Amino acid sequence: MGMILLAAFPTGAMAQNEDDGRGRGLTIAPLRSQLGVDAGKTATGSILVTNFTSETASVTIAIEKFSVKDGTYEYLFGATDSGWIRFAGDKKFELKPNEERKVDYSVAVPDHAPSGGYYYALLAGMDVPGSSITSELRVASLLYVTVDGDDVSRRASVTTASLPPVTMGPHLAYRYDAKNDGNVHFNAVTYSRLKGPFFESQSESGTSILMPNTFKTLSSSVSFPVLPGIYELEYGFKDDQDRLVTKTASIVFVPFWSVVVAMLVTVGAGALVRRAYRARAART
Repeated sequence: MGMILLAAFPTGAMAQNEDDGRGRGLTIAPLRSQLGVDAGKTATGSILVTNFTSETASVTIAIEKFSVKDGTYEYLFGATDSGWIRFAGDKKFELKPNEERKVDYSVAVPDHAPSGGYYYALLAGMDVPGSSITSELRVASLLYVTVDGDDVSRRASVTTASLPPVTMGPHLAYRYDAKNDGNVHFNAVTYSRLKGPFFESQSESGTSILMPNTFKTLSSSVSFPVLPGIYELEYGFKDDQDRLVTKTASIVFVPFWSVVVAMLVTVGAGALVRRAYRARAART
């Protein structure tokens, strides 16, 4: 029976032995690397594998392809038949406690490789010591390879959004789907602009990587000013070429205080009308 723990964090993944409480794990860095390579050319890079356990670890390195699940962007890993990537040196080695090793690799792109993005996970695995079952811990460094050329397509769109037509709170949280319609990844910075009566604000926040032919659900929020009214919200993202990809929506902002004031005005106006009616009736 085997269990694989796969993580892609800057500090790697850690497994904990419940019996003695000591942290046992392996780390890999960097979290991700991006390479641009022309067809017929070769690029190089390296990863750093470190053993943070109290025992000597037998480490195996390997390559898999990775993709993501629409919406949540959960990582999906699978076997690859690509011979583009080769490790320099042995694929199996031992690391003493707190020892690290730099592993070099090369990416050789064939002459007639189609333009676009290719995505790999550089994996380091080790048996988990002290476990009562046969377990393996694996950590991943993600490699984003872009093969440049005339057929590289960078297109994007904003699709489904969850935006209410009316809101009463001063802060509005919302979600929308950012879609990459091209064949290479890019960085997307969340963008919003709120415009209304005597008011305008603009903000940019977190950065996400959008993979080709996928969509990712992004979250954002805006803050309304004091005055009620009809506001126009432009929402979306800015890509790494500084292009805006957005949609707009009209939102009616009715703060609670304005509802209270409207009710008081209505009650007061009704009282004045009734008083005037009674006064006229008394005169007649």
